[in-house]
Amino acid sequence: MELSCAEIPVYRDHTGTCSLALRQPGYHTTVFGVFSDCLLDNLPGIKNNGSTVEVIPALPRLQISTSLPRSAHSLQPASGDEISTHVSVQLYNGETQQLVIKLENIGVEPLEKLEVTSKVLTSKEKLYGDFLSWKLEEALAQFPLQPGQVATLTVNIQVKLDFSCQENLLQDLSDDGISVSGFPLCSPFRQVVRPRVESKGANPPEGSKPGDPSHTKALEAILNFKYSGGPGHVEGYYRELSLGLRVEVEPSVFFTRVSTLPATSTRQCHLLLDVFNSTEHELSLSARGNEELILHAGECQRMAIQVDKFNFESFPESPGEKGQFATPKQLEEQRQEARGLEINSKLGIRWRIPSLKRTGEASVEGVLNQLALEHLQLAPLQWDVLVDGQPCDCEAAACQVGDPMRLEVRLTNRSPRSVGPFALTVVPFQDHQNGVHNYNLHSAVSFVGSSTFYLDAVQPAGQSACLGALLFLYTGDFFLHVRVHEDSTSKELPPSWFCLPSVHVRALEGQA
Repeated sequence: MELSCAEIPVYRDHTGTCSLALRQPGYHTTVFGVFSDCLLDNLPGIKNNGSTVEVIPALPRLQISTSLPRSAHSLQPASGDEISTHVSVQLYNGETQQLVIKLENIGVEPLEKLEVTSKVLTSKEKLYGDFLSWKLEEALAQFPLQPGQVATLTVNIQVKLDFSCQENLLQDLSDDGISVSGFPLCSPFRQVVRPRVESKGANPPEGSKPGDPSHTKALEAILNFKYSGGPGHVEGYYRELSLGLRVEVEPSVFFTRVSTLPATSTRQCHLLLDVFNSTEHELSLSARGNEELILHAGECQRMAIQVDKFNFESFPESPGEKGQFATPKQLEEQRQEARGLEINSKLGIRWRIPSLKRTGEASVEGVLNQLALEHLQLAPLQWDVLVDGQPCDCEAAACQVGDPMRLEVRLTNRSPRSVGPFALTVVPFQDHQNGVHNYNLHSAVSFVGSSTFYLDAVQPAGQSACLGALLFLYTGDFFLHVRVHEDSTSKELPPSWFCLPSVHVRALEGQA
């Protein structure tokens, strides 16, 4: 069957755009050698008013090629977007891969404008950070792109899924728990990184759940290129081109358990992470300022990181404009995510597989629970102990035997409420480094005045201090434990607000 068209009139408006009026009067057909002309004019029930085709000014044509192989999976977006090219890549969780896209102008008009957007298809997995990121300015610096020329756009693919694992794979290590005591450990050189006696295999039984260490997840996204140039750009026309991306994410490491222990300074603490290597290769793990931890395939070990506590009170109560319409639960989740992001950026935990020459990040953003966040946070009540006017938090303070030593306890209230008054008692003791503390020091330490200090009520953002003095009669290393009296005022506040530092004093022989 052949279609026959009537004469095509051409119209040109004041903008220079052409319009073609197409009208179909009938068709011509041949059946077993019999020729027939069928006219469609004046037939009831058949509308033959014709069609108008608008011919726009010329536009450039863009062709893209990438550094990644083509994917065997075709993306099927619900929006119905047509995707011209599909690519895929396999990454470990926390790994970053660069996708180099070459943009070639295969048309006859120059390419003058380019917009790039991305859309992640529906996924049950929670993504942390920017999955796809790029700097469009680097590509636009090569514009206008003349016919036959090629520009390059680099897209960073970063996969950061949840690194937590529900299964406790480190049951043979002693359970240190989360300490809520403000009194630091007497022996800070305790061993906290111990190898697993029997490594647990990385291959789980059949019917593994999505949270199991061997589960591979898939992420899909679409990169959309909107471009224009030449006469069509002047009239406001553009073309679109889409690139489908599929990323298969294999697990790298899992944090099976998180706990904290106090450090020698009240402004620091030890973050304990039980780490499981779910790959089939030897893997090393390191944090900022820490030595590397070597994990064999399927092995689990404990990692200890000493961190400075964070001042989360400086975070905004309503992050972003979305906070105006968010529920209290959503606001709390946003604040917790912001805290996790801040902690993760300071830790800088990274993994490395030497045999594959691949590296990546191990994020704790979705791992830290509310209790761990509380212990990583600076207490709203900041206590400082000064010896002879100098802060004494970590290092030992020196004094002369027989000379009075001035002791000052200073309280800074960072909470939004008024606190106090408080009564404090200073208890001197000696640590024999064998688990024995000697508190019977009446003949070695004498107070100039009372051993109980009093602090008045402190308003928000206010400060208060109390002074006292001690006299050491013998040389040696002494510790001062400052305790807050338990009364109705102190019981209203959480115990974590009373983290007073333990003072180490070294009494030296007086100079002749």
